[in-house]
Amino acid sequence: MKHPLALCFILGLSVACSSGDDVTDDVGSDSSPDAGAIPIDSGPEPTPDVGTPAVDAGEPPAEDAGVVPPDAGPPPRDERCDDGTPRSCPGEPPRCDDGQLLAVQNTCWVCVDARTCQPGGRRPEYCDDGSQLTCRMAEPTCAEGYIAAVIDGCYVCVDAQTCTPEGGPGRNEICDDGRELICDMEMPDCGLDIAAVQGGCWSCVREETCLPRGEGACETQADCPATHSCNPCAHPSCPGCEDCVQACTPHGCASEDRLTCLCARPECEHGTVSVISDGCWVCVDWITCEPSGQICDE
Repeated sequence: MKHPLALCFILGLSVACSSGDDVTDDVGSDSSPDAGAIPIDSGPEPTPDVGTPAVDAGEPPAEDAGVVPPDAGPPPRDERCDDGTPRSCPGEPPRCDDGQLLAVQNTCWVCVDARTCQPGGRRPEYCDDGSQLTCRMAEPTCAEGYIAAVIDGCYVCVDAQTCTPEGGPGRNEICDDGRELICDMEMPDCGLDIAAVQGGCWSCVREETCLPRGEGACETQADCPATHSCNPCAHPSCPGCEDCVQACTPHGCASEDRLTCLCARPECEHGTVSVISDGCWVCVDWITCEPSGQICDE
């Protein structure tokens, strides 16, 4: 009976050993080959080299259109108020006020209203003789090619190019009354006075008063014709004297000849003169000749 029991014991150990080997092999075969390994970070994936962008060697970039080069000069003059006549007068253009434009009208520079293109700015002063305006007269409207200048304290129409008085040297038309010369006589030599066409014929008159020498003295406006006003400092008593003589001087505003209303000539306020309009006296601005609203008392 001993041998059968020993044989059974040996056979049992063999079976147990065989089972253990199988378990070890199964565990090893089920394990992943890299389950315990730590992956190595290889960094970001490489990007393909697209090369360096080519530099455009063509035209340089355009400059800012709003930047004016330093040597571009002043902007062009606005010419919409020019009347088309070519400028022929010398001298620098005047500086115009706000709301005005510099224009070429009547062959010369003039400052005009920017909306209406009508003159009303500073007149060219290059023909002035430097004297102050003392004559109480409006700035005259000169013929084409002539401009108004202050000569010996009064406005005179002079040639825009030569600055000589209208009519030529020795002929100042400021005292003409506008009537046509109908008498048959030559222009007289008036010496210190000037020759004027008044009443259809020649007359020698003082330039300051446009009246013959010795005439024109006044105390009130009533002492002067409708085309004149009583100026407290019309002229000096002698050439070179610095005193004042009160006399009638032309005021430059249009006036009728005939008075039909029954009223005395008024003493107008400062800056205005009296003229006959619609047969009666009215006061007007001595520069614009527009009515001031003051009238005579009947």
